[in-house]
Amino acid sequence: MTNLSVSHPENTPALTRLWNRGHGADRLGLEIARAQLEIGYRFSILLVQLDGLDRVTDRLGHASTDSVWRRVLGVLTHDLGAEDLCCRLGGEEFMLIFPHRTGLECRVLVDRLRQRWTSARSPLETTMRLSVGVASYPDQGSTIEAMFGAGDEAMFADKNRDEAARSMESLSRLQ
Repeated sequence: MTNLSVSHPENTPALTRLWNRGHGADRLGLEIARAQLEIGYRFSILLVQLDGLDRVTDRLGHASTDSVWRRVLGVLTHDLGAEDLCCRLGGEEFMLIFPHRTGLECRVLVDRLRQRWTSARSPLETTMRLSVGVASYPDQGSTIEAMFGAGDEAMFADKNRDEAARSMESLSRLQ
């Protein structure tokens, strides 16, 4: 199944039109089962958190953030192929599943994702950043829990690197 071409009301909220966490976990389980059956099969996931949406919502109001969501979803789904999946885990967190892609290939996608977001966001959204973690089967795990755990750990490490860089940038401006 593709990310957006099939809509099931019970699995896709009206605003995002993305699959929900339950469907994403089911699909991740199917990818793991496939990898255990097909020798050499690899796949990767990206866990993405949209940082700073709450500050934008505070400035623009909840109704005005629909356009922000549309831009974010456009960025997240731009590189998806027919077998790829994007689902919303909750809040501002998303999971993308990329069958047949290694972690290295997904890191290239992460760079494109960041560039696309930087150019797509409005001037009011410049404080919003994407924190992204990559986890690949079997290198970072062979269970749903291990894949989520590795992706989460990588995502939070990315977030901490970004926050540290911004802190250093702020300090250098003060000097």
